Parts: sequence; C-alpha cells; structure tokens
Amino acid sequence: MTERPSIVPAHVVDAAGGATLCGVSERKYAELRKRPGFPRPIALLTARNPRWRVADLLSWLDRLPELDQQPEPAQLRRGKKAKLAAREARLAARGGTTA
Repeated sequence: MTERPSIVPAHVVDAAGGATLCGVSERKYAELRKRPGFPRPIALLTARNPRWRVADLLSWLDRLPELDQQPEPAQLRRGKKAKLAAREARLAARGGTTA
C-alpha cells in the first residue's frame, strides 16, 4: 500500500502549479499529461488531486523538444532552476527533505 504524506512538501506541485512551471495553461497541461513519458504523479491526495515532483517535471521539460509553441527562453528556465535550488537549500537547512 502506498503511503500518503500528511503534509505536501513545497517541492511538489498540483496540476495548477505544474501548468505554471511548464509555462502553459491548465488545459494544455492536461493534454501534456497524456503524452508518453510524462512523469507519473507521486501522490494522490484524492482521486482528483495528483501531485508531481518539481524536479521530475523539470527533467521531463529538458527532454521535450518543444511544447507546440515558442520554447521557454533559456534565461527564464535557468531562473526557475535557480529558484528551485534555493528552495531546496532552504528546506535542507530547516531539516526538511529534498527528494
């Protein structure tokens, strides 16, 4: 049986957060979730509330040729990765887990 976390860590996002991270609308994110190779959710708080690791989504995005639109500027992608790394460092400093 899969254990469900009682508190969702900050480095995990729901569908709305995943859409924001990917730079697409929630509708487009729902389409992307159907693509082969899209990361599986790590947690289901309810049947309608899946959660994904931010790192898994970023890794998937790095392997994706494009999202049927203009690619995200490299500077913005680097900024998101830096923000994620800073967040994980803060979590680690507070004794939280980063994986």
